[in-house]
Amino acid sequence: MIIIFSALKIEISGFLKDIKASILKKSGRTEIYAGSYKSKKILAVISGTGKNNATAAADMLANIINRKGSYCDLSIRCRKINLEKIEKIFIAGVSGALTENSKSGDIIICNKVIDSSNPEQERKRGKRFFSLDSTSNETVSMLESCYCRVFKMTAVTSLNLLCTNKEKEYFNKNYGAQIVDMESFWIIKSLIKFKIPILCIRAISDELYDELPHFFKDIDFKDCLSFLKIIFGILKSLRDTKKMIHVIKNFNKSRKSLKTAIEYVLSKT
Repeated sequence: MIIIFSALKIEISGFLKDIKASILKKSGRTEIYAGSYKSKKILAVISGTGKNNATAAADMLANIINRKGSYCDLSIRCRKINLEKIEKIFIAGVSGALTENSKSGDIIICNKVIDSSNPEQERKRGKRFFSLDSTSNETVSMLESCYCRVFKMTAVTSLNLLCTNKEKEYFNKNYGAQIVDMESFWIIKSLIKFKIPILCIRAISDELYDELPHFFKDIDFKDCLSFLKIIFGILKSLRDTKKMIHVIKNFNKSRKSLKTAIEYVLSKT
């Protein structure tokens, strides 16, 4: 079995369609889907964005594993996950670039994931991070034969969406990271104790000098009111309208790249 985490369903919607995913469980913001890809059983966990949602989703899965896999799906039938049969955990989604080297659609395999949540403690004790070298090295080599732009980089997990290039440059300078996301560190923190190989695979959506509309910071993308907030934000500013068109174009490009990369890795796993 392969477990795949993603913040938003739309990030891996093409992949979910290919595996004929059906929903098994929904609790709070977390949704769990099951399907299969070339005879491999897939469990897809959609967490929602940010620290709290990612932690809740990862903890839910950790509790399932701790209870030796017993849980009930939406039709009240009991299912089980066998820990010994979990081959790998993927953390997949789109990310922002912190350097000029990364372009929209690039696939990034993370060899290190840094926590940015407590700068004061980091100055005293050193930055908190997880190393993923064991999975990143072999995956980069694997993908180079099918994908022209694949890189191994360090990711930093931010508490907030970075909307400007100044914010991105600050994170690059202070954390030495090349990409940013909002969930990876917290998922790894909850699940690393199980000693299951974890692969963090990201696709670049917004480049260093791509600025996101500022109202994005106030949006919960799993909230049903989100689309109304987006429309209202766009109507307030022509500049934000242009940004949104660019954001959508890059997002679609990145999720297509992500789907290709995930399916290629699964086919070789």
